[in-house]
Amino acid sequence: MSAEHRDDLVRRIAESYRAPEPTPAGRTAFRAALDARIRQRTARRRFWAPLAATAAAALVAVAVATVFGAQQPTEQDVAETAPEEALLALAAPEPADETLPDDYEAIADLLMGEV
Repeated sequence: MSAEHRDDLVRRIAESYRAPEPTPAGRTAFRAALDARIRQRTARRRFWAPLAATAAAALVAVAVATVFGAQQPTEQDVAETAPEEALLALAAPEPADETLPDDYEAIADLLMGEV
């Protein structure tokens, strides 16, 4: 089929099909269904908005308590601390578990030459 025939076919199909004009009762039913969907969607948003605000406030409260709730050292604690201990306290904490799984440890031993 050539492009000209295809275009002619598409034009004839478009001209032959026209959606029927809705009746006044059909328009009213369509509008009522549309309004019902809009009300339902708005009601769902009204439910989630306070819930999301409460969750956000709780998250902020936990973050503030975590950051500002830690006990700050007093001047007496600072005076009693040796300089070496103060430097160690400022250093980043070591991860609690530095051991490798057995298969990774075996690979590390091979690469490090500790076989």
